[in-house]
Amino acid sequence: MKIENLCINCMREKSSPEGRCEHCGFDPAGTSVPHHHLAPFVILAGKYLVGRAIGEGGFGITYIGMDLNLEIRVAIKEYYPNGCAIRDSSGDSSSVQSYAGEQQAFFEAGREKFINEAKILAKCINLPGIVTVKDFFKENHTAYIVMEYVDGKTLKSYLKERGGKISAEETLRMMRPVIRSLGEVHKMNLIHRDISPDNIMIRQDGTMKVLDFGGARDFVAAGGKSMSIMLKPGYAPEEQYRTHGEQGPWTDVYALCATMYRCITGEIPPEAMDRTYQDHLKPVSSFPVPCPVHVTYAIEKGLSVYKNARFQSMGDLYIALYHAGQGGNSGAPQGRRENGPNMADPRSGPAPYPQRSTPVPPAPQKSSKLPIAAAVLGGILMLTVLAMAVKILVLDSQDTSSKETVSAENDTVAVTNASGEEDDQEDRGQKSAEPKKASTPTPVPSPTPTPIQVPVVNKIDMGHVQNLLGGRGSGASSSLYIYDLNQEAGRGTDNSEEARPASALITIPILYTAAKQIDNGALSLDTPVPFEYTYQGGRGSLTSSQNGQNVSVNELLQNMLMYSDNNAINTMINTLGLETINNTCQSAGFTSVDLQRKIITGSSSLNNYISAKDIAMITKALYNNTFRVINRDYLLSYVRVIDKAGRLGLFQTDELYNGGNYCSQNGIVPDSSSGRYVEMGIILADGQAYIIGAMAEGGNADVAASEFSDAASYIHSCMKEG
Repeated sequence: MKIENLCINCMREKSSPEGRCEHCGFDPAGTSVPHHHLAPFVILAGKYLVGRAIGEGGFGITYIGMDLNLEIRVAIKEYYPNGCAIRDSSGDSSSVQSYAGEQQAFFEAGREKFINEAKILAKCINLPGIVTVKDFFKENHTAYIVMEYVDGKTLKSYLKERGGKISAEETLRMMRPVIRSLGEVHKMNLIHRDISPDNIMIRQDGTMKVLDFGGARDFVAAGGKSMSIMLKPGYAPEEQYRTHGEQGPWTDVYALCATMYRCITGEIPPEAMDRTYQDHLKPVSSFPVPCPVHVTYAIEKGLSVYKNARFQSMGDLYIALYHAGQGGNSGAPQGRRENGPNMADPRSGPAPYPQRSTPVPPAPQKSSKLPIAAAVLGGILMLTVLAMAVKILVLDSQDTSSKETVSAENDTVAVTNASGEEDDQEDRGQKSAEPKKASTPTPVPSPTPTPIQVPVVNKIDMGHVQNLLGGRGSGASSSLYIYDLNQEAGRGTDNSEEARPASALITIPILYTAAKQIDNGALSLDTPVPFEYTYQGGRGSLTSSQNGQNVSVNELLQNMLMYSDNNAINTMINTLGLETINNTCQSAGFTSVDLQRKIITGSSSLNNYISAKDIAMITKALYNNTFRVINRDYLLSYVRVIDKAGRLGLFQTDELYNGGNYCSQNGIVPDSSSGRYVEMGIILADGQAYIIGAMAEGGNADVAASEFSDAASYIHSCMKEG
């Protein structure tokens, strides 16, 4: 095998180092490697050749690789937590450096946990549904896990090829070893926390493997501290949205049931936080697909919004799915015979779960006893009400000492008969036989109106917020807008719709425009564009040595969002165009957006403008997955300033900062009298999810940032109280 002839995309040997790969069609010409990725053909631990990145998440980057000793393909996961580390560009492009302070401690603790989890997963060699860990080691100041390379396609791609869904029979057959294997991993005190069709591979023999256990977390050793929030809308349960959400096997149960729901119905379940307000999950039975009753029940129970209502283990879910349909409601298997398709798994793996009592829905019955019983009970209830009403009338008629008319409210009780009509308490036949006599009218009581829930943001005292924005004496003119993502309601200060100098928050309309361009096909994240280095002192990973070189749109966006890198911002403006950015945002209703220039050094008669409200509403559109590629996952992964500026304003308090779990864009022009501070923050804490857009100008910028922190703390206390 000639190493130089290996294709970095598929790790198969080509006929020559140059040109397109005859196996996978990949052409390395013109392909740029993101600056924070390992360079292709780097060799780790003296034997693992690194290829192209095949996946990237909040905790690390996964590459295809080659074991040079065994000459087999492997997957190599590198510990590279977003917001805590950067690739050293001083000479050794493989070395990873952590930031100082809190982030360094977080990086080092996470690296040890990464290795410890690899040790546990290495013991799962006989689990058919879990990708096998082959090796792990430390190098380049970080850590690596070497896993088997699964040659196949993701479940997401598999579903797409089959029109978006597969049968319940096929779903159950494929998921069986996965559920059992996950149950065994849970016994080792590990949870996955990111199960979805993206992280399940289907091999060529039709079997499934769960990937990306490098992002797993030890749920027993968490020590009560906040767990990192890695969210995949529709698959993440509500506890993953909360700062101190209690996560465990039930967290993976929810995600796996969401995946099965997606397989059978063709639809992703609604986002968990949306369901906490009003659960609008469509029952599996409402879809035109055949699915056994006990399977429907098991999936929907596993998708219960709150953890206590779900199955607490994969074992419980397994029994409900595979044993509940056998011989009634006992949940016990009866030999090898099963209702419906043969679900036997002939392959080796964990022993089946023991029998236990698991609640399952009763089988449908043709008996009419239930409707009869309901009718009898209804009749008894109606007669009881009639008797009480007649007794009231008799007592009233005997009271000769009072000449007052009995009020209409106490005169009549309306009941509903079997046909749905409302009858008075007296028999209709008796009423027609009696002579007419003067009596009090018997109006039907008006139905009690359904209370309308007042949005929590409407309960916030915006006058008090305005006072807090000047409470420390910054002297700045400040505006603020809040949007509640759970209740879909917004509110702001009186001046929240005024266009103000945007400063670094031009990243928000730039990101929105890029998202639309990518979805329209005009760009892609991999599109190479010439990098412009004109602003000295850029904070990102892009340097002056790359001036004029091609870099990907994705690398530019990440530097723009995570570092507020002015050179990345200016290059994106070059790529998109100021007019395109303005037209895109204004046509979508964000009319305050008016970008007139790039980021420059010194003053200018031109400026960039946006309102606090439009900052929040553009972010809301991205958060709500308006676009396919730059969606909520992208937002939560990269929309965060990762240096000390990240805590200047809204996130000064530990309650909202959550030890690093925050999303923010901010900018500051430091000055004691004519400074400027702007910020957008996504707050995901204590079961709340909301966005704040904040802008201050014409005063002490640092003090104004602290005033925003005071306002954010007050707003959060209101949101928690509801």
